[in-house]
Amino acid sequence: MGRKKKERSLTMDLDQICKRFGPIDDVATECLLLRPDEVQALRYKDIDGYSIIQAAEKMGISKSVFGSLYKEAREKLITAVLDGKEIAILCPLKQ
Repeated sequence: MGRKKKERSLTMDLDQICKRFGPIDDVATECLLLRPDEVQALRYKDIDGYSIIQAAEKMGISKSVFGSLYKEAREKLITAVLDGKEIAILCPLKQ
């Protein structure tokens, strides 16, 4: 059994981004799910320009965990664009 997942610090308003994106012709064969922490990793690295170290510190996770999140999120986006799949951004559960 793995370790309990550490809560990650997210600074974006996730109520604003719970959306679905897909091909215009609506014939997506599969939907890839992006978790809120993956979206935050993409934002910090690709939009805000943080280094992996800075982004990991802001999210309260290790560099290796951030690197894995970022890599997984980019792979999902690239796969969706190249293979015509739908992307859904999951909303976090309200506590």
